Amino acid sequence: EIEFEEKRKELSKIRREAIKQLGNSLHPNIRDVFIKS
Repeated sequence: EIEFEEKRKELSKIRREAIKQLGNSLHPNIRDVFIKS
């Protein structure tokens, strides 16, 4: 289902943005783990 895939990409993007915000105050190694997953 294409719509599902779109939503998943959108959520993934939002999550990455949130992690970037948090990531600035996180240890770089932890940040790497989140970004790669």
